[in-house]
Amino acid sequence: PSHDICGEVPNEKVIENMYNSRILLHTSSFEGQSAVITNAVRAGMHVVCFDVGRIEHSGRIHVCADEQAMAEKIAVLLLDIDTPHSIQKVITAEQTLDKLLGICEA
Repeated sequence: PSHDICGEVPNEKVIENMYNSRILLHTSSFEGQSAVITNAVRAGMHVVCFDVGRIEHSGRIHVCADEQAMAEKIAVLLLDIDTPHSIQKVITAEQTLDKLLGICEA
């Protein structure tokens, strides 16, 4: 099979690849509530990223200040044979809305 990383990849293939991967390196400098980060955590991946907005999930999201810190965190995760890789529950859009509505009504 081709390992070309250029071009469009069907969403189903992206999700399949996520379930077979341990780390997502997310290099964007800004995201709102990133679906790719949520999907990566759900798939059991660790996410190495910059401080890209409101992301809540202890233990799976590794926020780094710069590229050097990202490289160091990836090395630690790859070398640690005890780094967990398991499917995770993440907060749904409905749960987020319920939480926000509760705050607004208080």
